[in-house]
Amino acid sequence: MALLTLCVLLFLSLFHVYLTLNLPINKAAILPKINGRPLPFHSLAAFPVAILLFLSSIAFANETLLLPIQQSHVFWPIYLWLTAIAFISRGLFGIIFFHLLNKIIDDTEFKTWDLRLYSPLTLYLGLHCLIILI
Repeated sequence: MALLTLCVLLFLSLFHVYLTLNLPINKAAILPKINGRPLPFHSLAAFPVAILLFLSSIAFANETLLLPIQQSHVFWPIYLWLTAIAFISRGLFGIIFFHLLNKIIDDTEFKTWDLRLYSPLTLYLGLHCLIILI
């Protein structure tokens, strides 16, 4: 299960690199609309996210002993705590505000995918990071 989570984290990191390169993609599925207008997005905004997700992957792999060479660094557990908090917050925010309260975003393709994939996936990743730490 830890290997699956690591693969998902690495995939998300590479996906954000793909977004940074501004290559063709269905932006309606990955960006919400608010009051009929698409959320402002610049492709370079995805690059810091890609870096942070990659660091999360390293922290996760280090804490789960998936790395062949363990890096003894006091910041990896702290970084994994921050990763867990960020993912759980994003998942709960998406489920509560986007779906249960039906607030903020319009009923679009993004909203469908957020309920089916994005919010549950972020909750899974956050809870798995938390379980590893505990």
